[in-house]
Amino acid sequence: MSPITHSNFKRATKDFVAYQIVLKSHFGRLQAVTTTQPYQHLTTPQIIQAILRRHGIPAHLMSFRLRRQYPVHAWRFQYQMTDLAYVQMLMQK
Repeated sequence: MSPITHSNFKRATKDFVAYQIVLKSHFGRLQAVTTTQPYQHLTTPQIIQAILRRHGIPAHLMSFRLRRQYPVHAWRFQYQMTDLAYVQMLMQK
């Protein structure tokens, strides 16, 4: 997936041409995908890592500083939510 979300021609003179290019961050890519996905026998941080990996976000860009051990969930289900909304919901809990 390209980090460029869109580009526009702005104006041109005899000396230059101006374009507008909008870039989306790695994390912003999660907003474009709505999915239904089950997660079994994973902790909340492991679910978040799985979603980020699915979007091609490399491990060196992820950093988890956790205050406690998270329980393993027998079953978690993402139902027709964007990946961004689901990750945000998990991070709020």
